[in-house]
Amino acid sequence: MDRVVKEYKELYKNALNECVDRRYRQIGFEIFYALFAGHTVSPVIQLCPQDQIIFADIDFKTHTTPNEKGEYLYPKPELILSQLGKIKKLWVAGFHVYDCVEKVAKAAYE
Repeated sequence: MDRVVKEYKELYKNALNECVDRRYRQIGFEIFYALFAGHTVSPVIQLCPQDQIIFADIDFKTHTTPNEKGEYLYPKPELILSQLGKIKKLWVAGFHVYDCVEKVAKAAYE
């Protein structure tokens, strides 16, 4: 079973990185990976020299632990956007499209 899992992970890694390369880099986009504070890029991601890492203002544990009001804290989209510098066009992508991705895209639009 371990062999199958390892093979699957390698296929997934290759497919994901090829998609990112074709969909973004090859048409001229810069890649920024936004990470929770104190975290590192997944070993699945093949970073290219021109890729940039930016950080949110909270860590994953803070994001996934409800506060005293039972609410979940989110990274400040303005902080994430401020780390991009001057940009003309922004495509926001990520794992949870209707969560953090949407919050950053909305803040950028506004």
